[in-house]
Amino acid sequence: MAFLVYGEGPSKGKRIELPSSGVVKFGRSAEKCDVVVEGDTVSGCHCSIEKTDTGFRVKDLGSTNKTWLNGEDVAEADLYWGDELSMGDTVFSVDGEGLPRRSEQKPGPVESYSDTGTKIMHVVPRSVRDGRVSIPTSFSRRNRGVRLFSLLVWAAVIAVAVLLYVFFKGLS
Repeated sequence: MAFLVYGEGPSKGKRIELPSSGVVKFGRSAEKCDVVVEGDTVSGCHCSIEKTDTGFRVKDLGSTNKTWLNGEDVAEADLYWGDELSMGDTVFSVDGEGLPRRSEQKPGPVESYSDTGTKIMHVVPRSVRDGRVSIPTSFSRRNRGVRLFSLLVWAAVIAVAVLLYVFFKGLS
């Protein structure tokens, strides 16, 4: 049995069982989706997870804030044990039996699909596919605002330093 585990917020640790067959839709709308995911950044019908012959596959359903898998936005992708799946600001970890581990993934390109349904092939180093390399937290999408703020602060500090230099140089 496989499931998603809430990674943060008031529902932290809560498990959502994934289907043994068929498709389950996730989103904010109780009328359109099988599983309601709370949050202002979650679309009415955000994504679906389908049971496949080899495990599970997530598919973005045209959500505003996209569906993210391990820090990268995806249109469609296979799920593996230990993956981090984000719908808006809500983060889940993929856990349970019936899921292959990334190290069991066959070598070769990784495929995904664009918003228009075009197949995209990504060449990913084997060490990354095997899970031996992780993306540093500073590069994840949730820290973009922090990085931008830090950049702006440093730019302001440099601008003030230049202005002070020019001012005092002009007094001499």
